Amino acid sequence: MTSLVAIQCRDGVVIGADSSATFDDGQIRTIEQNTAKKIKIVGDRVIVACAGYVSHAQRYCDVVTRLYKEKQFKDKNALEIASLLSSEGVNEFAKTMIPQNLAHIANLAHIAMSAFVAYPAENSTALCELPGSVGFQPEIKQLDDLWFASAGSGQAITDPFLALFREIFWGDGPPKLQGGIFTALWALRHACEVNPGGIKGPERIAVLRRNKGQFEAKLLSESELAEHENMVQEVTAYFSSFKDQLEGKIEASDVPKAPKS
Repeated sequence: MTSLVAIQCRDGVVIGADSSATFDDGQIRTIEQNTAKKIKIVGDRVIVACAGYVSHAQRYCDVVTRLYKEKQFKDKNALEIASLLSSEGVNEFAKTMIPQNLAHIANLAHIAMSAFVAYPAENSTALCELPGSVGFQPEIKQLDDLWFASAGSGQAITDPFLALFREIFWGDGPPKLQGGIFTALWALRHACEVNPGGIKGPERIAVLRRNKGQFEAKLLSESELAEHENMVQEVTAYFSSFKDQLEGKIEASDVPKAPKS
């Protein structure tokens, strides 16, 4: 079981995941274990995050790593890279599926894994969503349109949360990285707290951004996330205290500032 959150920000990409892996035999779940491998950094420039079967995720991360090492990301636009990420993934999965017919496999309505991949393209950052429910067909997240997404068993929790935050904080457009980290962290925290099972922390966040003229992909450390955790606590406390304002018990106070967009 997994919860993934991905946000195309104005100055980079944020991808977050929970840390729970669920064991099962195809029919019943047995145990949960902690894992730190739902997000992979490839070549310090690409982020891959997967939801679904671990076996699919392992193979797909290997596909992306091979493409990067072969310089297949070079001199292509975001959509060209997205198409390659899709077709190479489907071809890899087809090797162990029956019937061995790639045209048939490519048109399957469902692949038991979804993925987000963030990468540099055309001197900017790109976020590609590859949902297994529609045959791994790629979608590029756009700054002027649909710039966030979530995946995994926690999607029914995180999608409405992200939509609410878009309305409250980011109605004028997507945030910068600091706001994206804040939003992704809180969405994952909420999913970990209220899901019926299979999603647990700690929340892990990776970012793709430009650093000193070069694109850099990295997992944020606990200390780097601490500031955003404090913001989540502060805004949560404000929301909790707002009940007294609604009931007229106290005068309205200043709303704490969200991360700068």
